[in-house]
Amino acid sequence: RDCSTAGVGAVEARTSSPLATTPLASALCTDGLVPAAFTVDDVPAAGTLYLDGIDPLGIALYHGELALDAAPPGTGETRVITLYAAAAE
Repeated sequence: RDCSTAGVGAVEARTSSPLATTPLASALCTDGLVPAAFTVDDVPAAGTLYLDGIDPLGIALYHGELALDAAPPGTGETRVITLYAAAAE
């Protein structure tokens, strides 16, 4: 589903517990490039990247995690992350 159908207004990326800290990056769904992608600068080479699909009230509807040290990207490599409904776990 796209953002508007899913009720998501923005996607936020963090390197610590979801919604507990200031995001590394936040993008409004309307600002995403087709197919709704955005870039995140200053992502560390190790740890976990947390992404959340946030509704207009700031509630996380979708959540995804990526272990950065499990398969570090090559220079300039694009990573694709799929967010799943938080209640679908």
